[in-house]
Amino acid sequence: MYRFFVSPEQLEVDAHGQVRAAHITASEAAHAARVLRLQTGTQVVVCDGTGMEYLAVLEKVTPTHCHAQVTEQRMCPAEPGISVCLMQGLAKGDKMDWIVQKSVELGVTAVFPVQTAYSVVRLDEAKAKGRVERWRKIAQEAAKQCGRAVPPHIYAPAPLSVAVEQVRARHLLIPWENAVLPLRTALQQELRREKTAGAAPQAASPYDFGIVIGPEGGLPSEEVQPLSAHGAVAVTLGSRILRTETAAIATLRAVLYELGEFGDNRSLTEWR
Repeated sequence: MYRFFVSPEQLEVDAHGQVRAAHITASEAAHAARVLRLQTGTQVVVCDGTGMEYLAVLEKVTPTHCHAQVTEQRMCPAEPGISVCLMQGLAKGDKMDWIVQKSVELGVTAVFPVQTAYSVVRLDEAKAKGRVERWRKIAQEAAKQCGRAVPPHIYAPAPLSVAVEQVRARHLLIPWENAVLPLRTALQQELRREKTAGAAPQAASPYDFGIVIGPEGGLPSEEVQPLSAHGAVAVTLGSRILRTETAAIATLRAVLYELGEFGDNRSLTEWR
């Protein structure tokens, strides 16, 4: 079923607080009318960016505005319960496109492209703006494809130190070739530490986990060691050296798996 993203302001709410209709506009309306060539009477899913999704029927379709009557709603079962920000060292070619797409499919909450000491890619302000727009479009399309209701946020590129300060994840993991602590062990230790400390730290950050991945050249010790001041834990992914794009996806998959984000029963959420 086709999915469309709107803002909460584009929803019609009745006196009882129930969403009754949605207005699909701008590029989403153009896509529905010109690319998909949808007709009135077509059933679609409308997402408001908060995690809610609405089953709706198109009553009007034009390239600038589509009106959809809402019939049912639910909290999207495909949205992860764990928030993870991937701080990815800028990679060459189309690797960043691929990383954004696949990380969204797996369940990332945000992607923060970072400039590191060994980054080959250097983006000026104009190029960075264009790349971010492209990555955000890729993230939105990937979210639609895999049934998510909230397109992950794509930050503008920034130095690694700046990204870590902005993200302020409760747990910060750095896959690193010189590390000896296994990722699984680190996860278990971090969760035990948080359980012992209590629930208070949860309100300090919008992200449960931050993952720092170096670019093709990796990360020097001079960059990794200062991050310990932010509680970063360097981990090993095993005896094999992985490409930057492989390391990003492998780490994200492992973290979400260990935290129960694969194989749970949230897919049983029903429309109401």
